[in-house]
Amino acid sequence: MRTFSTAYSRVFCLVTGLLSATLANASGTSLEAIRATAADYVQAHITVPDGARVTVEANELDNRLKYPDCKQPLLASAPGNNGFGRYVTVKVSCADDQGWSLYVPVQTRFEYPVVVATATLNADAVLEPQHLRLEYRDANTLRGNTVTDPNQLVGARLIRRIGSGQPIGNNNICLVCSGDLVTIFARTGGIEIKTGGEARGSGALGDTIRVQNSRSKRIIDARVVGVGEVEVRM
Repeated sequence: MRTFSTAYSRVFCLVTGLLSATLANASGTSLEAIRATAADYVQAHITVPDGARVTVEANELDNRLKYPDCKQPLLASAPGNNGFGRYVTVKVSCADDQGWSLYVPVQTRFEYPVVVATATLNADAVLEPQHLRLEYRDANTLRGNTVTDPNQLVGARLIRRIGSGQPIGNNNICLVCSGDLVTIFARTGGIEIKTGGEARGSGALGDTIRVQNSRSKRIIDARVVGVGEVEVRM
């Protein structure tokens, strides 16, 4: 009986020791709570541009770090940061008497909607709805003047080859191409005059190109306003 009692006691002590060690390791403020506090702070203070979406993520922390439980809500601030750009360092603090603080790097990713090609398209291809789709892309990967509305590109002609999934910008197309027959709109006040002409240059939406009036044969500057359409302000 004595032998059994001694063995039982040893097992009990071992289990108790393991349980105590587990509880000790489990106690304290979790690193995930610290990361979430930092990310939430940045999320609450950034300005998201119209049409964009944003992802905020705090960097992983060293799992060897241990911080005591905080009786008060964790505090966050961004001392020394001028604005909230792609990278922000957030100070997360515990305001207890035996408090602590930790600096947490936070990354912010902005994505914007852009029109991309659904397949590889060759130069001179006329864009149709099935050639186009809208996708969100990281702002740091975008170059040039991108387009956010597929309808603006329908009927446009490519001036260079485009790969599948590649964004299509105004620098890739012409809504009016050199040699095209165009409709010229002349507007002044509430009056609109419409006539025909021939493009002597190529341009995307908003570009100014040279156009020859079919009636007067005069060459004038006109602004591209649509596929095969230009505008002259009187």
